[in-house]
Amino acid sequence: MKFILTITIMLMTLTGCSSVSSSVSDSSENKGESAQLQNQAQHDHTVDESTKKDYSNFETVKEEALNDAEFVDSLTEEELEFAKKIRPLHFDLKTMILRMTGTGVLFLSGGTDEESLVKVREEADEKITFIESELNKLDAPQSMEHIHSAYLESVQTYEESIPYFEQYFETEDKKFLDEFLNRSNQANAGIKSVLFEMWTDELNAN
Repeated sequence: MKFILTITIMLMTLTGCSSVSSSVSDSSENKGESAQLQNQAQHDHTVDESTKKDYSNFETVKEEALNDAEFVDSLTEEELEFAKKIRPLHFDLKTMILRMTGTGVLFLSGGTDEESLVKVREEADEKITFIESELNKLDAPQSMEHIHSAYLESVQTYEESIPYFEQYFETEDKKFLDEFLNRSNQANAGIKSVLFEMWTDELNAN
């Protein structure tokens, strides 16, 4: 059952849902669906196996995030420059969340060990600290100060959620999973509320 619950976490981050419950219907336990989700999780790594792009290098993240970007046409020059600085941080954040939850799925299904789970949790802490630091360096135009604030608040909420992710695996207590989901949903909603004021394409960490 805990494998199915953690799949819910991954689905939340993959689909960008603004609200996800930790309860899952019986149909989710279909073996074919579980196998498909596990296969997806196996590809959620910092290094993209198909292209060998190392997303631990932020210059690579910038290049990938800005490649074929479709920014909102009505942005002023100042707003566009700000959006171009936010987008790689958004990409970096999403990649980190996908990797963390994907590793959780693999751990619960026997596809990886506890050492990998601890490592990805530590990497998530480092990544959150980096993204928060970079966001704090930005000067948002007045028209986009609310976007800047939304990202800062969401990153802080993601940071607060990570210990609950860890506690769930340590204790198997569902209350920690619920708290992780609640905080992650809140962070997702904050970003989703301002995302398409900057760009119109779907930004995926693939």
